[in-house]
Amino acid sequence: MPKNEFFSERGRGGQALLFNVAHAYASYDHEVVKAEGVERRWGVKAGQVGYSQGMNFLCAILLLHMRQEHAFWVLVQMMRRYRLRDLYLSRSPQLAVELFKLDRLILSCTPSLHQHFSVCLPSWELVSADLEQEQGFDVTTFTSEWLLTLFAYSFPLNFTYRVWDVFFIKGFTYILQEWL
Repeated sequence: MPKNEFFSERGRGGQALLFNVAHAYASYDHEVVKAEGVERRWGVKAGQVGYSQGMNFLCAILLLHMRQEHAFWVLVQMMRRYRLRDLYLSRSPQLAVELFKLDRLILSCTPSLHQHFSVCLPSWELVSADLEQEQGFDVTTFTSEWLLTLFAYSFPLNFTYRVWDVFFIKGFTYILQEWL
Protein backbone atom coordinates (compact mmCIF):
# COMPACT_ATOMS: atom_id res chain seq x y z
CA MET A 1 0.00 0.00 0.00
CA PRO A 2 2.72 2.59 0.80
CA LYS A 3 4.09 2.12 -2.71
CA ASN A 4 0.77 2.43 -4.52
CA GLU A 5 1.20 4.36 -7.75
CA PHE A 6 -1.82 6.58 -7.04
CA PHE A 7 0.06 8.12 -4.10
CA SER A 8 3.54 8.21 -5.64
CA GLU A 9 3.64 11.78 -6.95
CA ARG A 10 4.79 13.99 -4.09
CA GLY A 11 2.26 16.68 -3.19
CA ARG A 12 0.05 15.90 -6.21
CA GLY A 13 -2.64 13.48 -7.26
CA GLY A 14 -3.41 10.93 -4.58
CA GLN A 15 -1.06 12.52 -2.07
CA ALA A 16 -2.89 15.84 -2.33
CA LEU A 17 -6.25 14.10 -1.92
CA LEU A 18 -4.91 12.13 1.02
CA PHE A 19 -3.70 15.33 2.66
CA ASN A 20 -7.09 16.98 2.07
CA VAL A 21 -9.08 14.15 3.64
CA ALA A 22 -6.73 13.72 6.62
CA HIS A 23 -6.63 17.47 7.21
CA ALA A 24 -10.41 17.74 6.93
CA TYR A 25 -10.92 14.93 9.43
CA ALA A 26 -8.47 16.47 11.92
CA SER A 27 -10.38 19.74 11.66
CA TYR A 28 -13.77 18.05 11.77
CA ASP A 29 -13.10 15.93 14.80
CA HIS A 30 -11.57 18.84 16.66
CA GLU A 31 -14.67 20.96 15.97
CA VAL A 32 -17.12 18.19 16.79
CA VAL A 33 -15.50 17.53 20.14
CA LYS A 34 -15.76 21.23 21.00
CA ALA A 35 -19.48 21.33 20.16
CA GLU A 36 -21.96 21.58 22.99
CA GLY A 37 -22.97 18.23 24.45
CA VAL A 38 -20.41 16.20 22.54
CA GLU A 39 -18.14 15.86 25.55
CA ARG A 40 -20.99 14.21 27.47
CA ARG A 41 -22.06 12.04 24.54
CA TRP A 42 -18.62 10.77 23.54
CA GLY A 43 -16.87 11.07 26.90
CA VAL A 44 -13.82 12.79 25.43
CA LYS A 45 -12.26 16.20 25.75
CA ALA A 46 -11.31 18.59 22.95
CA GLY A 47 -8.03 17.83 21.24
CA GLN A 48 -7.96 14.12 22.06
CA VAL A 49 -8.12 12.83 18.49
CA GLY A 50 -7.42 15.08 15.52
CA TYR A 51 -5.10 13.07 13.27
CA SER A 52 -3.02 9.98 13.90
CA GLN A 53 -0.45 8.28 11.66
CA GLY A 54 -2.50 5.14 10.98
CA MET A 55 -5.44 7.15 9.68
CA ASN A 56 -3.63 7.95 6.43
CA PHE A 57 -3.94 4.30 5.43
CA LEU A 58 -7.67 4.35 6.08
CA CYS A 59 -7.99 7.50 3.98
CA ALA A 60 -5.84 6.01 1.21
CA ILE A 61 -7.96 2.86 0.86
CA LEU A 62 -11.09 5.00 0.70
CA LEU A 63 -9.55 7.31 -1.91
CA LEU A 64 -8.78 4.34 -4.14
CA HIS A 65 -12.54 3.79 -4.39
CA MET A 66 -14.27 7.15 -4.11
CA ARG A 67 -14.01 10.92 -4.38
CA GLN A 68 -12.41 12.79 -1.51
CA GLU A 69 -15.73 14.16 -0.18
CA HIS A 70 -17.15 10.66 0.08
CA ALA A 71 -13.90 9.34 1.54
CA PHE A 72 -14.10 11.98 4.26
CA TRP A 73 -17.65 11.09 5.25
CA VAL A 74 -16.99 7.36 5.18
CA LEU A 75 -13.96 7.97 7.40
CA VAL A 76 -16.18 9.88 9.82
CA GLN A 77 -18.57 6.93 9.93
CA MET A 78 -15.72 4.46 10.42
CA MET A 79 -14.49 6.48 13.37
CA ARG A 80 -17.89 7.02 14.98
CA ARG A 81 -20.25 4.24 13.98
CA TYR A 82 -17.65 1.48 13.88
CA ARG A 83 -15.80 2.89 16.90
CA LEU A 84 -12.34 3.05 15.32
CA ARG A 85 -12.05 6.47 16.87
CA ASP A 86 -11.53 4.80 20.24
CA LEU A 87 -8.26 3.31 18.98
CA TYR A 88 -6.86 6.75 18.20
CA LEU A 89 -7.87 8.61 21.36
CA SER A 90 -4.94 9.78 23.40
CA ARG A 91 -4.80 8.08 26.77
CA SER A 92 -7.44 5.61 25.64
CA PRO A 93 -6.96 2.03 26.71
CA GLN A 94 -8.93 0.73 23.73
CA LEU A 95 -5.92 -0.04 21.52
CA ALA A 96 -4.25 -1.90 24.38
CA VAL A 97 -7.50 -3.80 25.03
CA GLU A 98 -7.82 -4.85 21.37
CA LEU A 99 -4.14 -5.84 21.20
CA PHE A 100 -4.54 -7.90 24.36
CA LYS A 101 -7.59 -9.63 22.85
CA LEU A 102 -5.59 -10.43 19.72
CA ASP A 103 -2.69 -11.77 21.79
CA ARG A 104 -5.08 -14.02 23.74
CA LEU A 105 -6.74 -15.21 20.53
CA ILE A 106 -3.38 -16.18 19.07
CA LEU A 107 -2.48 -17.96 22.29
CA SER A 108 -5.75 -19.91 22.42
CA CYS A 109 -6.06 -20.70 18.69
CA THR A 110 -2.44 -21.21 17.70
CA PRO A 111 -0.33 -21.78 20.81
CA SER A 112 2.67 -22.89 18.77
CA LEU A 113 2.68 -19.58 16.90
CA HIS A 114 2.38 -17.69 20.18
CA GLN A 115 5.26 -19.75 21.59
CA HIS A 116 7.33 -18.98 18.48
CA PHE A 117 6.77 -15.26 19.05
CA SER A 118 7.78 -15.55 22.68
CA VAL A 119 11.19 -17.12 21.94
CA CYS A 120 12.41 -15.23 18.89
CA LEU A 121 13.60 -11.68 18.49
CA PRO A 122 12.93 -9.59 15.42
CA SER A 123 16.11 -8.37 13.74
CA TRP A 124 15.35 -4.69 14.37
CA GLU A 125 15.35 -5.33 18.13
CA LEU A 126 18.73 -7.05 18.03
CA VAL A 127 20.43 -3.77 17.23
CA SER A 128 18.68 -1.85 19.99
CA ALA A 129 21.05 -0.79 22.75
CA ASP A 130 18.12 -0.48 25.13
CA LEU A 131 16.99 -4.07 24.68
CA GLU A 132 17.80 -6.11 27.76
CA GLN A 133 15.29 -8.90 27.40
CA GLU A 134 15.98 -12.23 25.80
CA GLN A 135 12.49 -13.70 26.08
CA GLY A 136 11.33 -12.42 22.70
CA PHE A 137 8.45 -10.10 21.96
CA ASP A 138 4.69 -10.07 22.13
CA VAL A 139 2.37 -9.75 19.18
CA THR A 140 1.75 -6.07 19.88
CA THR A 141 5.18 -5.44 18.35
CA PHE A 142 3.64 -5.74 14.90
CA THR A 143 -0.13 -6.06 15.36
CA SER A 144 -0.75 -2.48 16.45
CA GLU A 145 -0.12 -1.31 12.88
CA TRP A 146 -2.50 -4.01 11.63
CA LEU A 147 -5.29 -2.72 13.84
CA LEU A 148 -4.64 1.00 13.38
CA THR A 149 -4.62 0.65 9.58
CA LEU A 150 -7.21 -2.14 9.37
CA PHE A 151 -4.54 -4.30 7.74
CA ALA A 152 -3.86 -1.77 4.95
CA TYR A 153 -0.18 -1.23 5.76
CA SER A 154 1.26 -4.74 5.76
CA PHE A 155 -1.01 -6.80 3.58
CA PRO A 156 -1.86 -6.94 -0.13
CA LEU A 157 -4.79 -4.79 -1.23
CA ASN A 158 -6.98 -7.78 -2.13
CA PHE A 159 -6.66 -9.14 1.40
CA THR A 160 -7.24 -5.69 2.87
CA TYR A 161 -10.40 -5.25 0.80
CA ARG A 162 -11.79 -8.52 2.13
CA VAL A 163 -11.02 -7.52 5.71
CA TRP A 164 -12.75 -4.20 5.13
CA ASP A 165 -15.82 -5.92 3.64
CA VAL A 166 -16.14 -7.97 6.81
CA PHE A 167 -15.46 -4.88 8.92
CA PHE A 168 -18.33 -2.96 7.32
CA ILE A 169 -20.71 -5.91 7.58
CA LYS A 170 -19.83 -7.40 10.97
CA GLY A 171 -17.77 -4.78 12.80
CA PHE A 172 -14.31 -4.57 14.32
CA THR A 173 -14.65 -7.22 17.02
CA TYR A 174 -15.68 -9.81 14.46
CA ILE A 175 -12.46 -9.22 12.55
CA LEU A 176 -10.42 -10.12 15.61
CA GLN A 177 -12.52 -13.20 16.32
CA GLU A 178 -12.37 -14.52 12.79
CA TRP A 179 -8.83 -13.44 11.99
CA LEU A 180 -7.40 -16.64 13.42
